[in-house]
Amino acid sequence: PLYPNPGWRVLSVRYQLAHTAPVELVLYDAAGRLVRTLTEGTQPPGYYAVTWDGVDDLGRKVPAGVYFVKFETPDYQKVQKAVLFR
Repeated sequence: PLYPNPGWRVLSVRYQLAHTAPVELVLYDAAGRLVRTLTEGTQPPGYYAVTWDGVDDLGRKVPAGVYFVKFETPDYQKVQKAVLFR
C-alpha cells in the first residue's frame, strides 16, 4: 500500500517478499513517462518500506499531480495510483 495517499511531498510504499526475488518498483507520471526508479534488484525475504521524496531520477522536484507506482516480481505485478500534493 501507499501511505499517505494522497501525499504531501512524500509517499511511502510498503511490501513484503516471501522468498528471494528480483524486484522492480518504479514510478510513472500520468503520461506514462518514467519518473523514478525506487528499487531495482534481487532482494531477500522480508518486509520493506521505500519512501519517494517527490523528486525524479535526476533529483528535480516533480509537480503535484497523479502518478502511478508499479511493483513487479516474476510472480506478481501491481500498479497503484498515487496523488502528490505540493
